[in-house]
Order: sequence, then structure tokens, then C-alpha cells
Amino acid sequence: MKSKVKNQDQDPMMDEDNTEKIYQSIINEAPYIPGDNGDIFEFKDIPWIDPELIREGQEFVRRNHFAVNLAHISALLYGFSFKPLTTVLLRTGGFGLGDATQSMIRHVDTGIHIKKWYESDMFGDMSEGYKDVQFVRKLHVHALRKSERTPVVLHDDVPNKSEKLAIIDALKKDLDDCVDTSDAPTDLFTYHPKVFMNQYDMLMTQFGFISLIFLFPRTLGIRENKGIAGFLHLWAVLGKMLGIEDRFNLALNPNRELCLKLFYKLGMASMKDMDITILHLQQTYIDAISPLFKFITLKSVFYSGLLCREALPNFKGRHMYPLLSWRDKIFVYLTMITSFLIYHFDFARVIANNVYRYINDRNEENVLEKQNKSIKKKEMKKMAPAEFLKRIWNMFLPAITLIMQRTK
Repeated sequence: MKSKVKNQDQDPMMDEDNTEKIYQSIINEAPYIPGDNGDIFEFKDIPWIDPELIREGQEFVRRNHFAVNLAHISALLYGFSFKPLTTVLLRTGGFGLGDATQSMIRHVDTGIHIKKWYESDMFGDMSEGYKDVQFVRKLHVHALRKSERTPVVLHDDVPNKSEKLAIIDALKKDLDDCVDTSDAPTDLFTYHPKVFMNQYDMLMTQFGFISLIFLFPRTLGIRENKGIAGFLHLWAVLGKMLGIEDRFNLALNPNRELCLKLFYKLGMASMKDMDITILHLQQTYIDAISPLFKFITLKSVFYSGLLCREALPNFKGRHMYPLLSWRDKIFVYLTMITSFLIYHFDFARVIANNVYRYINDRNEENVLEKQNKSIKKKEMKKMAPAEFLKRIWNMFLPAITLIMQRTK
């Protein structure tokens, strides 16, 4: 089956008028269209799907495992600043809302789904990848129903509030110095969208997964272009399967000029509009993933991300830098050195991939083990006394039988 997707290796640039037209459609139409109209797609129903490109995309992720996961974690952190998306978490209890343990559980659960999409067979109605995409779509429907009866609760009384407010103020001043967002659509920066979980939410979630890899691969240590085409096509298919309309599917016909506009006018503008609730969620997430990255802190992640010369060539950090501790600075320099090494040396990329995969897999196992123990404890508490005694008896019955046999 031939793909109708443009050759993404050529970094296509649509004409300025068409780019502006799509951008206006995204900010003026997508926020008022439901994110999932209920249509169920099978892969054979997608006319532009290219199986070979999907396999190239999965292979690209395998070769750049560390860089891709670093991009996803970074995008999630700045994605918290999109208030309509954060509303989903506030209404459904996502990422723990101040509980690092619950945040890590959510991080691991999300990672397991993404891993299946990246590593398993995506074709066929019974394939693991297809079934998991459909499962995630059902989770979205459940979240929508739950949100309809759950109010948005903002967090004002948070630990270290004065320090967090200082970070917000410094971040805004540094971004004001290097990015003009005066014409950003600030009416979208709200916790109370008119349509909850709309097409705008869906496409901006997709944007988070693809944007840093598509726009700033060198900063992440990625030097190949061929595989990015497959990676984007994979996300075009995932977007379609999860309910994104083709006209809003950013990965279907990737447009660098459009994505840069979304990055600055929506992404950086949302960062400037952050409040204490968002920073509290970001801090909780950093606390949760700290076992994966030594020395990681929220300030260091902000600063190292904003140092990206591909994205913000005029960033000076005059207000944020004085807030950095020695630990923050260590992480900033480690991030810069790691990106440099994996970009220039294959052996460094292979080591980073394997080390991250090992640490992430061990962490995943520990979280799932704790989760299973917690579930078992809850089941025991709910269990009727008779059933509880029966289980205890069954546990000791083999030992009792053995003792009786030996005493005969």
C-alpha cells in the first residue's frame, strides 16, 4: 500500500498562507470539536498508512532509545503548562497531584503503553499494539465521563511556595527577554475549556510527543534524519487511531514552520502563563522520576531545556541562573555533555540507550511489584472473614500435611 504522506526527510515547508490557515484552524476550530467522535478505525481503513514507514519509525526509536525518552519526559514537563491539558489531570487525578508515588505509577503505566506502540506489532486486529491503542482510547472515554462530574481544584497552598513563585517569576522574565508572544491566543490558556478533551487537546498531546524530536533533534543528540520520517508516520497513525482528525494531525503532513509557530505561540506562551498549580505538578513529576536521573531538579530541567540554541538562540538566563544550586548546575552540565557525546559518538549513544533501558526496566519492575502488593492488601481487607481463614488454611496446609506424614 503506497503512502500518501509527503517525504518527511525533505523537511517540507508549506507556503506561508497555508501554514497560517492551518494555525488559525487549530486555535479557532479545534478547541470546540470533541477529541473523539467514537469512530473505530482498523489499520486497513487508513488509506495513507505505510507499514514500512512504521517499521522504520520503530527502528528509529530503538536506535535512539535514550534521546526519544528524554524528549518525551521534557515535553511532558513543559506540557503541564498547557492549562487545558492540565485540566484533564486535575479532574481525573492524573500524575498524583502532589503524590510522587502515584505520579511514578502513572509515569510507568504511560511508559508501558508507549513501549508497546514502539516495540510491538502494530498490524492486525489482534496485534498487541492495536489492542493497546484501543485500550488507551477507552481510558480517554472513561476520563471524559469522570471529568463531567469532577470539578477543577487548583493548588495554592503548596510546599516551598515562595521558592516556586520565584522560579515562575524568573522563568517569565527570561522568556520575555528572548521570545515575543504578544500575539499568542491567550484565551486558550484556561482551566475551563468550553469542550473538554477536544481536538486541540489531542493534537497538542501529539505535538508533545513529536515536536522536540522533529524540531530540535541535534539538541537531543539525534543526528539521523531518515528515521524521523518513520517516527512521524508512526505518530500520524497513532493520532488517527486515537481520534485526531486528519486536518489536525500534525504528524501526517509535518510542517516545520507550523510546528515552530505552535512551539513559540502556544508552548512558550503557556510557559510564561504558568502558575503555582502547574509548577507543583511539575515538581511532583520530577520527584517521581528522580530514581531514573541522578541530580535531576526542576530548575535544572528548565534551565537546560531553555539553553537549547536550536529553539531559543537568544536565551540568556539572567534571572534563572542565580537560582541554580550546585546540584542544579551539575545536572545542566551532565545533560549538555551527554547530548554532545551521543550526537558525535555511536558508542556513547549505545551506552546511553542500554543504561537508560536497564534503569527504566528495573524501576518499572519495582513499581509494578509495589502496585501488585498494594492491590493484594486491599483485596485481603475486603475479603470476608471465612474466605480469609480459608486462604490462610490453604497456605499452611502443605506444611501441616508434611509434618503429619513425618510423625507417623
